[in-house]
Amino acid sequence: MNPVASLARTFPCDADSLFAVLEKTADWCDGEPGELIKSVPAQQLTFRIEVGGEATRAMLVLSPGGASPADGTQLQVLHTRFASDADRDRHAALWEARLERVAALLE
Repeated sequence: MNPVASLARTFPCDADSLFAVLEKTADWCDGEPGELIKSVPAQQLTFRIEVGGEATRAMLVLSPGGASPADGTQLQVLHTRFASDADRDRHAALWEARLERVAALLE
C-alpha cells in the first residue's frame, strides 16, 4: 500500500520568490517537514518525514503557473509512502494549512 497525498496551488509570484519562502521551513511548517534530502533552486525540495515510525517522502515541485510569467508559479506537493489512508489524510490536511501559511508569507 502506498497512499499518496497530492495537492497543487498556484502562487502569484515567480519561482525564485516562492522557493525562497519554502527554504525557510520554520516560517511555514509546524515542526516538520523532516530531513531535507534534495534541493534544486526554484524547482524542487524533497523531504524525508517520519510518520508513525515509517519513512515517507514529500516532494515540493515548482513549475510555471501558465503560459506567461504573470501567471505565477504552481507548487505541487506529492507526499508518498504512507502506511495507511488515515496517515495520508491527516498529512494532506497539514499540507493544506502549510500552503495557507506560504500564501500569507508571500502577501
